[in-house]
Amino acid sequence: MKQINNLDNILEKFFQKNKNKNNYFLIQNFIRFGVSRATAFRKIKQLKAGCLQRKVGSGRVPIIATSKNINKIIRNFKNKSGCSQRNFGKNLNCTQSYISKILKRKTNIRAFKKEKRPFRSAQQLKDYRPKCRKIYEKYKNFDFLMDDESYFTLSNTTLSGNNIYYAAKKVECNNTVRFKTVKKYEQKLLVSICISPKGISPIYIHHSKQAVDAKTYISILKETLLPLIAQYYKNNSEFVFWPDKASAHYAKQVLEFLKKRKVKFIEKSLNPSCLPEARPIENFWGDLKRLVYANNWSANNLDQLEKRIKKCYSEMNNENYLKQIKNLPSKLNKIAKYGV
Repeated sequence: MKQINNLDNILEKFFQKNKNKNNYFLIQNFIRFGVSRATAFRKIKQLKAGCLQRKVGSGRVPIIATSKNINKIIRNFKNKSGCSQRNFGKNLNCTQSYISKILKRKTNIRAFKKEKRPFRSAQQLKDYRPKCRKIYEKYKNFDFLMDDESYFTLSNTTLSGNNIYYAAKKVECNNTVRFKTVKKYEQKLLVSICISPKGISPIYIHHSKQAVDAKTYISILKETLLPLIAQYYKNNSEFVFWPDKASAHYAKQVLEFLKKRKVKFIEKSLNPSCLPEARPIENFWGDLKRLVYANNWSANNLDQLEKRIKKCYSEMNNENYLKQIKNLPSKLNKIAKYGV
C-alpha cells in the first residue's frame, strides 16, 4: 500500500509539472515509472478530473457484504458454537472463504478453540468463592506447597500429533505407523512431584500396580514433600501444604503423618473440589508428557520408560510453574471475588 501511494505521489508531481503536455508524452513517461499503458490512461484521466485518491463510496456497490447481511452474520456467529461458515455461505450464495473474510474485516468476531474444564455440580460452583476466600484470608502470607501425581503408560498415542499419520495411500503405509496397538491393561508408572514458589521436589516414580492408598501416599510424601521442606523450609514455618482432595490424601494415617512432622495443611472442609484454576501443578503433566512421548516415542518396558521420564524431567524449564504458584494467593483472591 505504501509503494502504491509513493508511486501515485510521483505521478501526481510529474503531471503537475507537465500538465500542458500532450497525452502521448504523459503516457510514455508514466510507463517509464513502471505502470502499464492502460493504467497510464486511467491515471491521467483521474488527474485531469482532480486527484488520484479514490472518493469514498465511489467503488462497486456491495451485493453480498451489505449492512443487512453483515448483521445477519453477526447474529448467526456471535457467542455461538457449532456454526458452519460453509452452510451459511450457501444461504448468501457465496463461498466459505468470503464469509471468513467478512468476519475478519467487517466484524470483531474471531474463532477460538474451546477450553477444557471439569464438570462441576451446582454445589461445587457455590462453594468455590467462600472456600477460596477462607484459604486466602488464612494463608495469604504463606508459601503454598502443592503435590500431584499422574500415570505414564508405555506409549501415548492420544497426544496431539501422535494420533495422526501421513501417507499417499493407506495400504502402502507400514502397519506400525498406520495402527496403534491397544492393550487392555497396559503397564504404567505412577509419577509424583511436589512444587513450591522456591523450587520443585525430586521426581518420584512408583512401580506399584495398585491404586494410590494411604500407605502409598505416605511413601510418596516421604520422597517429595519432606525433601522439599528440608531444602527450602528448614528454618521457616511460613508454608502450608495443599494436597489434592482424593480420599487417600486425607486418610487418618496421612493426617497423623503430617501432624507428627508439624506440616500445616489445607483442611479437607476448606479444600475445593475440581478447581484446576487454583492448582497450577496440573499444567505440569501435559508439558512433561509432550516431552516424554515426542515424535510418537514408546517404551518397551517400565525401566526404559522410567529413564525417559527422568531424562525429560531434568531438561524441563520449571520457572513458569514456580511463578504460577507464587502468584497463587492473588489467584485465590480473584476467584473469591469473581468466581471461576
